[in-house]
Amino acid sequence: PNQYVADDGVLRAQIYSTMVRLDDAERGIRGRALIVHAGSDDYRTDPAGGAGDRIACAVIK
Repeated sequence: PNQYVADDGVLRAQIYSTMVRLDDAERGIRGRALIVHAGSDDYRTDPAGGAGDRIACAVIK
């Protein structure tokens, strides 16, 4: 789901998914990238849902 940053500049989120694992197994996300876009994903437009510029990126360790 889309995440939103509060006026204090901090993103706080809790996400539950049985489709993702926090390890390096086949469904694991360790070693993959997390990309933050400037806007919201419209869940229709490719490739990034019309979410705008990439403003941050990090590798999940």
